[in-house]
Parts: sequence; C-alpha cells; structure tokens
Amino acid sequence: MLPRIAICGTARDASESLIATLAAIERLQAASEKSCVVIVTNDNYDDTAHVLAAWAGERQNITIIVCDGLEDVYPDRYDRLAAARNLYLAALRDQRESYDLLVALDMDGPNIALTPLKFGSAIAGAPDGWVGLFANQKMGYYDITALRHPTWASEDVWVEVEAASRWLNTPFFQCIDRASSGVLGRRLRRQIAQKYIYERQYYIDPDAPPIRVVSAFGGLGVYRYQTALECQYDARTPAGRRVCEHVDFNRLASTRGGGLYICPSLLNIAPPQYLGPGSGAPFPQHLRQL
Repeated sequence: MLPRIAICGTARDASESLIATLAAIERLQAASEKSCVVIVTNDNYDDTAHVLAAWAGERQNITIIVCDGLEDVYPDRYDRLAAARNLYLAALRDQRESYDLLVALDMDGPNIALTPLKFGSAIAGAPDGWVGLFANQKMGYYDITALRHPTWASEDVWVEVEAASRWLNTPFFQCIDRASSGVLGRRLRRQIAQKYIYERQYYIDPDAPPIRVVSAFGGLGVYRYQTALECQYDARTPAGRRVCEHVDFNRLASTRGGGLYICPSLLNIAPPQYLGPGSGAPFPQHLRQL
C-alpha cells in the first residue's frame, strides 16, 4: 500500500497522451491509503478540458481547475506554468486535508507507464532525510532546464546557450552566414545545443544509487507534503530573468531541511523531441558527489 498522496499536474493540449496519463494516476490512487488529484488546465485548442471534466465527473476527490485566459495574463510559458502550479498548491491548502506526499507530474506523455510498484519501490529506497525525489529516464535524463548540480549543470543552461550564441547575432557573422545560405549558423547552433544540452543528458543506470542535486524534475517530482505546501513556484530571478519554475521551488523545499535526489529506479519516458545528438552517454562517476 502506498502512503497518502496528493497528485497534481498541469495539462494543456495534452489529449493525445491524456487518457493514458489519467490511467496511470488511477493506478496510483487505487494503491494508496488515501489520495486526491488536482489538475490545472487552460487555453486548450484540443479536447483536454472536456476529457478532464468527464473523467472527474465519474470519480471522487478530483479537482479540475480551468483557468482560460492565463495565456493573456502570462504570455511567457514559464510564468504561466508557475502560476498554474501555484493554483494547485492553493487548492490543496484550501482542502486542509492531510497527506504524506505531493506528486507533481507532467501530463503530456512522460508518465503513461508509471506503476505503483515502480513508485513505491523508489520511495522505499530513497535516502534518509529526503525532501524531494525526481524521475530518471531510460534513454537519458533529459530535463537539463530544471537541473542544478555543482559540476553537472551549475548554471541555467539557457544562459549558457545564450552566451555561447551571442556572437552568432553580430553583423559580421550574419553577413558570413547569409553568404552560406544560413548553413553555417544552423550548424553552429546545433553544436552549441549538443555541448550544453544533449551531452549533459546522461544515461543513469536504474540500479544506481540516488544522485543528490540542487534541483531537478524530469516530468515527475515527489515531495514531502507539508514541505511542498510551504513553498511557491516562481519563474523569475530577483533580477527579473526568466528561469524554470522548478528551480526556485526546489530551493525553497531544500531550505526546509532535507535532500533532493534524482532517483534512478523511478523511471518514466523522456519526450523524444528533447533528446538529440550526444544524449544517453554513460553517467560520469565523478559527478555523483554534490
């Protein structure tokens, strides 16, 4: 039997994989001592909202928050995701129910094969004193945007990519690139993406011990429930620069006391569009220590 879990997610235009993800959620609920589900959706162009409404109408302890117009208020995707995730946190606080874990999951495909056995085994094998656990993927850990680790990815990868790409936007290079019909620019941008993103998407053996991180996600995060409710998502640095919404949330969670870990045995599916040349190289042993 799984502990008491609150399952949360955001879903937008996710109908292609939504049914399978909802089935995975049902499996977790059926195996848990107590559960609830809160899903936030907004501004769909497909039938996501209708699928969620029909699913919730047949079950108990399901809350669907429809927040159309969120895109107008938050044009930036990271800001929008932070706002949506804060809505499910607020809904849980309003419920005033008691749970052991908050499970935050992406609903656009990564978690369609998630099983109670896989989930329960990962929780049982987690290090003492953990406050957050994150998924691993068979083809390679893909979520470099949410990742922070002193030697693996110490900075925002998009800041690194922007810095490496800056000279590609100079008049001198653009003149050269136009002469090559853009071939040179496309090739160099691919090389930059490979260096800073794909070559960091290491394959982590599912039998390997947990890897302590400063931040991660990978489509699935498991948090101590009370700790999660004390935190908030934010997609902006103090200076106003956009950043992955999981980074600050994880920072706040860790300040409450406890470690954050990628759990190698907690496998889900890496979206293929996020992988590329260089993805899946063996995880270097020297990166294991935080």
